[in-house]
Formats: sequence, C-alpha cells, structure tokens
Amino acid sequence: MKYYALMICIVACGLLAQASAQSCSSCYRNHTQQIYCNSEVVLKVTALHTERSVTLDIPGYTTSTYKKVNATVNADFKPGNLMSTGADITFYTPSSFCGATFTSEQIYVITGKMIADPSSATGRTLMMGSCDKGLKWDELSEKQQKGFESKYGRFCQCELIGVKSASDVLVATQEGGAGYAGAVSYWTPYRNCFYNAQKSQAIQVDDCEEKYGYCKPTRGGKKGECNWELTPEYETCFESREAIADRGGAAMTDPSQCDVLLTKKRRCRKRAKANQLRSQGRTLPAYSEPTQSG
Repeated sequence: MKYYALMICIVACGLLAQASAQSCSSCYRNHTQQIYCNSEVVLKVTALHTERSVTLDIPGYTTSTYKKVNATVNADFKPGNLMSTGADITFYTPSSFCGATFTSEQIYVITGKMIADPSSATGRTLMMGSCDKGLKWDELSEKQQKGFESKYGRFCQCELIGVKSASDVLVATQEGGAGYAGAVSYWTPYRNCFYNAQKSQAIQVDDCEEKYGYCKPTRGGKKGECNWELTPEYETCFESREAIADRGGAAMTDPSQCDVLLTKKRRCRKRAKANQLRSQGRTLPAYSEPTQSG
C-alpha cells in the first residue's frame, strides 16, 4: 500500500513539474530593457518573509494558489504607482512563477502590475504574472543596475528585434562595419538592436547585449532607428563571444577572451595560450594532471 502511495506521489510531482516547465517555456526571453519598458511596475525591494500556498480569489484570474511575499521598497523605478521608499508591501506570485525564489533579506528587482483588491487597505495589490521577473540585484551587472536606475527609461521608444530560436540569424548588410564578423550571423551591434539571447545560451557564453547593452536611438539616424550602444564592455564581450563561436574558439590567441564563457574557462584559456605561443613560434609545455600524495 505504501508503495502505491509513493508511486502516486512521484507521478503527481512529475506532472506538476512538467506543467510548470511548460508554463515557463511559453515565457519569451526578453532583454532587461524590454522588461523595464513593458512593465507597469518595476521595484527594487528587500524580501522580508515568504509564505507558500496562499489561496486568493481575484476577479479575472484563473489561478488561485499564490506565493505571498512581504518586502520593503528600496526604490520605485517607474514612479506613479504610489510606492514610497521604505514602505512595507505585500505582493503575490503564481505557483507557476518562472522568476526567482525569494529569500529573506535578499534584494531583488521585481516587475508586475497593480490590480484592484477590495480586501487590501489601499484597494490595490501588486500581482506578478508567470512571466514577470524577480531578479537578484547583486547578480545584475553594473550596466543592468544603471539601466534600471536611469538609462532604460530614456530609451523605451526603441524596439528590440528578438528571435524564436538560437538558429535565427540577421542577414546584415555591409553597414555592419569592419571588425564585426558576426554582423552577418547570430549577433550584430547594428540593424535596430537585433537580440539573439538563445544562441548565447546555446553555446554557453555571456549574453553581451543583456549584460552590457543599451538599445538607444541612432545618433544622426532615421526616426525610430536604434542600435546597441558600443560601450567598451559591450565591444570586448562581443568580440570574445565571436571568437568562441568561431570553431569553438580554436583560433583564439588571447586567454582573456575566455572570460565570456559560462563554463570550461580553464580549458579555453589553455588552448588560447597554446595558440598564442604557437603564433610566436613557441610551444606550451606538455600538461600533466597533478598527482595526489598519500
């Protein structure tokens, strides 16, 4: 009897996980600038307390089970929602939420919208949808933090060109400029902010546009024309990513370019160093695994 009860529990948990995964797979991969511009509410908060399995009856919402999160507002990045700094708030995330797991005393950027809630003292409640974001503040790059604080809001007139799969490419013209071999493939700093996060994820490298990029109006360009801002950090990341994508980085001669990798950095640096020495007519001493004593 216990065996069958265990099997039922395993199957039920598996179906729940599968349903959650399918729900998350329907969430489009958006750049943080898009997330900011498309969201009604964008807050920087410190999570205080979390409760699971809170049942709510909210008109217009089919989901009834939510996670309740209490937090303190550190900053309101889209003023107008009457969220004052230092205020204690409560917000809700659906059980199928695809963002962060909120931990007490951790700081997050959260997105969502205000909905009518007669049971609330203010008559409104902050609700997060399955595809809204809960991003840990200390895991964002300095460029992303600055984006939320000031820069993203200045460029919401720009529309990023996203993709549906990692294999999607943008066939750019020669306006891509010299020095950007990838301007005719998966990424380009030109042509109206083309954004292929899926390809960066597929080959396990930094998403340069997400981490360092701002999509802003092209100086001297046509009305509505936007490009990625060529900050030094973005250009360095872009060139390193291209080297990795080119035959897996086999032609790399600068170990620092391996920093863009999410995994296997040590192996990449060793290969790049060997290529660097080879280009100088020298060779790298044979590598041997360290022996364990005792």
